Amino acid sequence: MTPGLASHAKQLRLRLALALARVNPIRLLVLVAMVNGIAAAPFLIVVMIISRNRPLMGEHRNGNLAAVLGWVTVALMTEPAPPAGRVIVTRSSVGTPGRPRLRDRQPSAPASGKPRESLTQAPGG
Repeated sequence: MTPGLASHAKQLRLRLALALARVNPIRLLVLVAMVNGIAAAPFLIVVMIISRNRPLMGEHRNGNLAAVLGWVTVALMTEPAPPAGRVIVTRSSVGTPGRPRLRDRQPSAPASGKPRESLTQAPGG
């Protein structure tokens, strides 16, 4: 089996396992984004320390501007997220208990007060 085909087979098995386990893909994406946000800052710190190490990097060592921009990035990445991020993660406005999903809601009457005509019926009939 070629390396590319083996990779596709692994992906297919993973997708099948997630589908059979009934994993919500949106929640999984949010979880992965949260883990990435937590893990990124320590890795950035390690990269910044290594990139300024003269014996290790030699002539390819980061300059002053790159160092300042890198540490500003580290500071921004380690800053806690605003509270609005938690609301998006924990609650969905579509399909919450006690509230009908968008596709289950009845169409509202137009402002004129007359009921809307069905799209399948001919006008006037």
